[in-house]
Amino acid sequence: MMLPRFLRYNLRLLMLQGDKAEKAIIEHQGDMKSWGLDPKCKLFQMHPTVSQEILARIGTGTIVVRPNIREFEEHHVVFEDGSRHEVDAVVFCTGYKVSFPHMSEEVRPYAKRDKSASGKDLGTLENGVEVYKMIFSPSTPITLAHVGLFQPVGSTMPCSEMQARWVMQVFAGEKGLPSASEMQKHIEWQREYNGRRYLKRPRHTIQIDQATYMEDLSEEVGCTPSLLNWRTWPVAWELLNAPQGWPLTYRLCGPGRWDGAAAALKRMYRRLSERPQQLACVGWEEMDFHEDVAYRKHMEIVGSKGGKKEKKHSAKEKKKTQ
Repeated sequence: MMLPRFLRYNLRLLMLQGDKAEKAIIEHQGDMKSWGLDPKCKLFQMHPTVSQEILARIGTGTIVVRPNIREFEEHHVVFEDGSRHEVDAVVFCTGYKVSFPHMSEEVRPYAKRDKSASGKDLGTLENGVEVYKMIFSPSTPITLAHVGLFQPVGSTMPCSEMQARWVMQVFAGEKGLPSASEMQKHIEWQREYNGRRYLKRPRHTIQIDQATYMEDLSEEVGCTPSLLNWRTWPVAWELLNAPQGWPLTYRLCGPGRWDGAAAALKRMYRRLSERPQQLACVGWEEMDFHEDVAYRKHMEIVGSKGGKKEKKHSAKEKKKTQ
């Protein structure tokens, strides 16, 4: 469901960066410092490591936590605490550098650094981009759009699809864009918000939250679900209880509406509601989306066969007793 902008961002910011969530994790998993993990930021200011095994691996010693790397030697790695270890290989998980080698210099959407006191241009901000809502550059014509130029907390493809829907409306002349100065103000606001929301690092310059970003773009496309629209009434419960940012919710009404969206949303919500019980029966490692469907069909077949056998068995028993 749609939330006002001031609630959508500031309430989310308070919820994600509050101490209550961190205390809940400590109560459930213990203090991360006892595992050798000591993040220098608040919860969700960087990408969380989602793993069911990492703490067990650390506990058994199959994963050893080390400090940051200070330098490399020919066959050794020297860490910041002064320890050194011989290694066979180093895997760099440093992400990607944002660059546009396929574009001419005048249309590359690099973010400029602030000028020095002497007025000298300090060049481009590392991994920074100047794009309105992560798509349009104020300095280039609206015939150029950047789709997928973001790093989401969530899924990439739904956000890219929503971007493409809006871009095609703009290219077709169905939607307009604000002035260059207004786009620049929004870019600066987004940069300031990201500075509060995430740790200030080059990897977070194009960061977005899937739920809030999808809602923003759905406003532009005109497909935001609302209970005031009768098309959403059959799935009112699902809209109120399902996670934000589900792509199907933006196919219920408006441009690009799909007649089967409501039924598909109901099926997805039901599967999500039933999934914890199924996982408890078959185990996490045996279930994914496709196996979930196959498992349900399998259980239906086994259940129907089992019912028939019971009936036959009971009939035989009746004959014996007679």
